[in-house]
Parts: sequence; structure tokens; C-alpha cells
Amino acid sequence: IANIGIKFLITAERNRNKYDVLAAASSELRNKLAITNEIGEPFYITDIYKILNDVNGVVDVIDVKIERKIQIDGDYSSVAFDIDRHLSLDKRYINVPEDIVLEIKYPKSDIQGAVS
Repeated sequence: IANIGIKFLITAERNRNKYDVLAAASSELRNKLAITNEIGEPFYITDIYKILNDVNGVVDVIDVKIERKIQIDGDYSSVAFDIDRHLSLDKRYINVPEDIVLEIKYPKSDIQGAVS
């Protein structure tokens, strides 16, 4: 298991409370990504863009970054996994090796968003 986190930046509709839109987007991501992938299953960054763009009040997704969560006091897996090395050339998915599964261990803290 390799633990990952997601950071994203969205733009909210002008007439909407941007913090409500951010909360809705974060909640939707947590709900949709709660299921752990299968071993060796690619992780599609494009799915994150789609989930966020479908949230009511989101005008656009500016950026999505996937980061490896590093073990601190046993919180995360110690498996070394280089996300950049396994990122597709078009940066749309992470090609996961057959012996690795990517996991968002703590969705409430491992999924972080910002809104403009």
C-alpha cells in the first residue's frame, strides 16, 4: 500500500459562497474516492477533475496535485512510491505497478482544497 493525498484548486461561481462550494467539492471527492483501488489499478487524475467539475457551483478546476503521504510515527505506509516516475506522459493518470495499491488513508486530512 502506498498512501497518497490530493490537493486541488477550484473556481466558484460568482454568486455563490465560495466556502460552501469548496466544502461541497471536498465532500464529493471524499465520498467518491472512499473506495480503495485494486492492486495495480491505475489512478485516474482525470476522474478527480470530472468529480470536481460536476459539483454544483464549481466553474472550473484550476489544478489537481497528487502527493505521496510519508510515514510519520507509523501514520502512513513506508512503501516508497515515486508518483512522478509513474505519471503518464499526458499527466492524466498514475500507472500503478502490479504489486502496489494507492490508498487515501485519511480522506478528511489527505484531501485538501482551495477556492478562488
